[in-house]
Amino acid sequence: ADASAFTIGNTAYVVGGYGFYFVPTYFNTTWSFDMDDYSWHECDTFPGKPRRAGVAFEIGGKGYYCGGIGVDNELYGDMFEFDPEKPEGSQWTKLEADPFPIGGFYDGIGFAIDGIGVVGSGMTASHGTSGDYYQFDPRKPEGSRWSRIKSETVKRQGACVFVIDHKAYIIGGR
Repeated sequence: ADASAFTIGNTAYVVGGYGFYFVPTYFNTTWSFDMDDYSWHECDTFPGKPRRAGVAFEIGGKGYYCGGIGVDNELYGDMFEFDPEKPEGSQWTKLEADPFPIGGFYDGIGFAIDGIGVVGSGMTASHGTSGDYYQFDPRKPEGSRWSRIKSETVKRQGACVFVIDHKAYIIGGR
């Protein structure tokens, strides 16, 4: 449950999440699903602490993942890049200079349009349920890739988002 996913070409990547068999188990695994041969493969281990409810999106053939909550209820705001073209063992990189601007969060949404990632809503330690949205531009210099873009009057967590024709549609949540 609560895993995150992004797609690159005909391959979907699933990272993090948790399962429950007597006690909750949090994951830092990465799996890929290849549509060409219709099979699952385990990829590089996600280098952050195991977590659930982060957000993910794809830009320019790379996956991006941030946020989440750990088994100890610690909220994470770190940002990572996944490059499937790199050799196994080095596909994940922590973007040390570009953590999420307001710190740890979970249950937010993430998507990308025209080479810009957008992350927003969710639950934060400092602000509670959020209506704030930030954009991530990987073309900018390290340390300046995030900027605030919008604040909604509707605050939500656990929403769903999809993109059609360069527009994002946010539905549901609490």
